[in-house]
Amino acid sequence: MIRSLGLLAAFAAFSAATAQDAQKPTLKVMSFSVTRSDVVPGKTDDVPGGFAFDREKGTRVVVRIDVPGRQLLSIDTKASKVESFTDDKNTDLTVPPAKGPGGKLLQAERGPTRLRPTELTFFAPAWPAAGATKVRVKGSVVVVVGKDEKDVEKKDFAGDADLGFGTMSEQKGGFGGGSITFEGNKPLKSVAVTDADGKTIPCTLSVGNPFAKGANNAAFRYTIRPGERGVALRGTLKVKYFDATEEVTIPVDLEVGPGF
Repeated sequence: MIRSLGLLAAFAAFSAATAQDAQKPTLKVMSFSVTRSDVVPGKTDDVPGGFAFDREKGTRVVVRIDVPGRQLLSIDTKASKVESFTDDKNTDLTVPPAKGPGGKLLQAERGPTRLRPTELTFFAPAWPAAGATKVRVKGSVVVVVGKDEKDVEKKDFAGDADLGFGTMSEQKGGFGGGSITFEGNKPLKSVAVTDADGKTIPCTLSVGNPFAKGANNAAFRYTIRPGERGVALRGTLKVKYFDATEEVTIPVDLEVGPGF
């Protein structure tokens, strides 16, 4: 009996540890590439443009970030850091080639059509030494996730609304015609509209142009479009948003080769 209880306790502890591991943030390698430069210092670097054409040369590891149960809003590349980026011959890949350009070691995706960035590029301006088979990246990534989910409704929505933490305004004509722009100080999770017939119209959200600041210099900007073409967003507006944000630090310890 005592042995059985011991086994049950051990199984419970194992199950709890497994569940806890399943909730940990993960970095999944999506691509690994090495591009060498054909510029020879002292010879071809005097050509007009020189190393300007080689700014994309180097070593890249692209990872997809997953924070289970949380909505990832952004990647804080300033707080994140690369402690080392080497190959398995201990070559420091963060040192640029002679007279070569450097580059940001962390590059977050900035696609304007994505709801939230999920991919991060670790970049090194140099490439592995001859005979190397893997690269190693160590450091930490800091991401911002939503916290304290709340919701708000606005009846008789006709394209414009003040939510208290931001505004919705309908874009008329031109490229953005028919879409809604949100500008405010709280990040959104989802938007839907229930029309007069009781039908729910789900909407897609995409991050607004990060260089286009609104009149109030809003912290968050989204473009909202109906999930169905040609449908006007009219009725009861239902918005889920996060009342706060939280930073999560993810340790980085990657060893990547051609087979990932």
